[in-house]
Amino acid sequence: MNNNVCLENEDLRCLVDDITALLTGGVWDLELSDKVWCSLIRLSTEDFYSYIYRWIIDNKFTNFFGKNITASDICLSLTTSSFDYELLLAQAYSEDVGLSSRGGRYELQKGFVEIVDGQQVYEIPAGREIKKVLFVTPSSIDAAKFASWGYGNLSMAQMSGLGTFGTIGFGSGYGAVYPLFPAHDVVLRAAHFNLNERIFKSELTYRITKGPNGTRLLHLFSIPSYDWGLRRELYSSKVWYEYYDVSEMGDEEKALCQQECNKIYAPHQIDLPKQDYCDLNLWGKNFLRKWLTAMAKETLGRARGKFKGKLVNMGGVDLELDYDLLLAEAKEEFAELKKDISEFLLELRSDKQLERRANEAENLTRVLALRPLGFEVI
Repeated sequence: MNNNVCLENEDLRCLVDDITALLTGGVWDLELSDKVWCSLIRLSTEDFYSYIYRWIIDNKFTNFFGKNITASDICLSLTTSSFDYELLLAQAYSEDVGLSSRGGRYELQKGFVEIVDGQQVYEIPAGREIKKVLFVTPSSIDAAKFASWGYGNLSMAQMSGLGTFGTIGFGSGYGAVYPLFPAHDVVLRAAHFNLNERIFKSELTYRITKGPNGTRLLHLFSIPSYDWGLRRELYSSKVWYEYYDVSEMGDEEKALCQQECNKIYAPHQIDLPKQDYCDLNLWGKNFLRKWLTAMAKETLGRARGKFKGKLVNMGGVDLELDYDLLLAEAKEEFAELKKDISEFLLELRSDKQLERRANEAENLTRVLALRPLGFEVI
């Protein structure tokens, strides 16, 4: 829409004529040139589509996220409703638990460092990309297996007797102490120890920094102590961590682990298809007409407001143009149109549609529950 070429379109020419008749009553012409009208039409169209594009991006951003900035990917994201976000969530969960069922080319491995009394910094070998640090030992299960020895869950058996079998004899047995720890007892004690440790012990706080020759340094700020529980010599304290082995990765593979610049990660990267007035339906054209009318009033108000609307010595008479009324009407109409389209687009959001469907299903269930049952009449 450059210069006045846009008004060669019959629909746009009719639109300008309608707005001119609306503002003037068909008595005179407006002091707006064809070039100004083309600019107003272009600005109004861009404003209208900005609302629509914002709504599209808001509702379909999960479809765009992570896609390439290409016309084909953007078109596919616009015309399909996929579950990419859910797949990304499943992939993240799979990588977290080490399943790799939703992608992931590298195996999630685990390593540990032995806790040394008084040592706070531990070295992790080079080539390990640390994912998470876990404080999982002392093991509650290991502690529970030997809990019977220290917690008094013991049994004592002793036999003695005197009997006659034709001769005189004496029989005696020895005392035995043995632990009682069936499987359910171990599980219950493990849960008990786990809860106690969560209550009485602080959680592990750590920090990872770079070390020499590609190593990592693990700084522990809450060192596990050895003074918890009985028979603690049966198990040792370890700090476990999850990592990916990247020692065999090439530069290209390492680059794939980082965010690429040609991937969509923000709304401003999404370049939606350009559209024009002729692409609008009846509702869109009606809204654009109202928006263009308000913009024309604002433009006329600013133009007539020069020198406070006074035209001195126009044919021997001083004229005063009414400009503040046009500016006030334009401001009010803009506010109403923004509210109207915002509320309309809000009701079209996917969450609002699901809420409406849920209400319909609930009301339908209520109506069916009140429907009288059929009785057979003989």
